[in-house]
Order: sequence, then C-alpha cells, then structure tokens
Amino acid sequence: MGDEVLSRYATRLETEGNDASLEPDAVDDLGCFGYLRGARERALFLELRKASGDSLAVAYALIETIAFSPSEGITITAGLTHLTIRGRHLKSEVRPGVELHQGLLRQRVLFVHEASQAQMMQAAEGACVVECVEW
Repeated sequence: MGDEVLSRYATRLETEGNDASLEPDAVDDLGCFGYLRGARERALFLELRKASGDSLAVAYALIETIAFSPSEGITITAGLTHLTIRGRHLKSEVRPGVELHQGLLRQRVLFVHEASQAQMMQAAEGACVVECVEW
C-alpha cells in the first residue's frame, strides 16, 4: 500500500511540472499585442515595445487607470508614469472576443508592440494597428 500512495503522488508531481501556462504557445502573438490564451490566465507585467527596440515593463498591480479615447488612444496611468498607446482600431476585435483595450482591462495582454512602417502599410482595413507607444 505504501508504494501505491508514493506512485500516485509522484506521477501527480510530474504532471504538475508540465504546466501549459509556462509554454510559449500559451501566448497568442496577434501582431501588435500578445494575448494570454487561458480564460483564467493573468499577466503580472505589461511590456511596451517600441519599433526601435526600446521596451518598458509595468506591473499590472501598479496600474491605476486605463482610459480610452478614439482621438488620443489608450492612456495608462501607473503612479507618476503616463503611458500612451496610439493607433487605429484599438478597440476592435482582432478575433472573436479578443481586443486590445478589453485585454488590458482584464490583465491578459502580455506585450504591446509598435508596428513598423511596412506593417502599418500592409495592415488590413479595420485591423488593430499600434502606431506609437509613448512613455
């Protein structure tokens, strides 16, 4: 009986070590932002990436407000830091049930990436495009 209990817990530890949330496939790269797949997944940090290669990560726990304005874009306030995401169709669905603004509110966006000039020109009509990230 002792071996039976030991084998039951040993196999459970092996399967828990293979957590799907740790796999790179757990994040959907939707071009201008990365979205966590699991319905209960939450990101700890939001990484903002500029086309130049600069990046800034902000803890979701420090974010106080996320405001959307069609003319200004998405403005995020984290303490004294103001972050702005400007672009086109920032509140449109990239695929059913997935949009940048709602993803930020639900802490499911892992990163936001500025589009290059080529990506902006090739983007489909109505597609979500991040033209500028400012901090």
